[in-house]
Amino acid sequence: MLAGQVLCMLGMASYTVLLPTLQREWALSNAGSGLIGSGFFLGYICTVTFWSTLTDRMDARRIYMTGCAIACLGLALFGLLAQGLWTALLAHMVYGVGVSATYMPGLKILSDRYQGTRQSRVFSFYTAFYGLGGAISLAATQALADAFGWREAFVVAATGPVLAMGLVVWLTRPLALPVALAHRPTWRDAFPLQAWLVVLRHQRSRPIIIGYTVHCLEMFGARGWSVAFLVFAAGAGVGAGMGGDMSAGAAQAGASRLPLAAGTIAAWASLFSVGASILGNEAALRLGRERWIRLSMLASSLLGVAMAACAASAWPLLLALVVFYQLAVMSDSATLTAGLVEASEPGRRGAALGLYSLMGFAGGMLGPAVFGIALDATGGGLTTWSWVAGYAVLGLGCLAFSLQQFYSAASSQQQRLRR
Repeated sequence: MLAGQVLCMLGMASYTVLLPTLQREWALSNAGSGLIGSGFFLGYICTVTFWSTLTDRMDARRIYMTGCAIACLGLALFGLLAQGLWTALLAHMVYGVGVSATYMPGLKILSDRYQGTRQSRVFSFYTAFYGLGGAISLAATQALADAFGWREAFVVAATGPVLAMGLVVWLTRPLALPVALAHRPTWRDAFPLQAWLVVLRHQRSRPIIIGYTVHCLEMFGARGWSVAFLVFAAGAGVGAGMGGDMSAGAAQAGASRLPLAAGTIAAWASLFSVGASILGNEAALRLGRERWIRLSMLASSLLGVAMAACAASAWPLLLALVVFYQLAVMSDSATLTAGLVEASEPGRRGAALGLYSLMGFAGGMLGPAVFGIALDATGGGLTTWSWVAGYAVLGLGCLAFSLQQFYSAASSQQQRLRR
């Protein structure tokens, strides 16, 4: 399942790496570029609850294999047919539909086969390999695009989901479900409103779902613009400094001030963050999940702004902040997922995971678009302050959530002392 996770995500960061190239080739605005990035999440959220709810009623392996086929189709369409904003948006949406049928159903395959503390650790590795898949996608796309071109990079990425399907068929066995749970899927499976209301009334599940929403908004927004930020930072050192315009000539002159290509740096930073999800879950088991989530979100919201503010700084400081930011963003991913699985009722776990994924990736859909809008509203991403504004907008939800949770924890502590 871990290898399949990586293979399904082989095209996850392809658009992120190629965003600066496609933005120039298709004459896209920052908002339009962000919209294509958000298209993946639009496709994801439109179907994720359908797939996730079905995992309560049929073997998740069948859903996973369907998702692999759709993901392959989406990447192939992008590489072969995309010609501009709308065709690229459609292809990215199709890829999102495919991934939505692999990520949470893959988690359900594991939850049906592991229990207790072992289950929590398996989830932390599964979440961490999401980051590993993103890192490999960044590096592979950069290498393939440099060697062959951007279309070929997408076509090669399309082979990943096919290989993932083969692994799942080969290495996992079908799971027999009780006859009472078996039924033919209907449109109501896509929107199980009654089950969602029950999940949202659950006092332990509700804050986790809200937290995951703002977490994904920040994580996917930052990931979608990470390469573009590093391209800007490569030239910011020879620009006018803090708040100064960076001309095209300055960008070219400063391109060598960073030791590696922007896509390669983003891949290494993502790779370093893989362990953050695993170690973060271990820390949460010792310190408490709620406390760890509060600290992680507070740190990520502040580090994003600090990183953007240092875009023109010496490259060792900048790259250190890039890595620390990635670590902070990923440090609560597994903790949130494991917390929801533990809190949800077994009979409604598929619906809970579906709503959790729906809300999270709705935030993920907003992230890239909101970032692009913030850049356009503050100078088009040509100044350091423009990027500070973009990262500040992304981190606002995590900052508000962490402060609210700190206040709630303090209030609960005071009430216990009064008793």
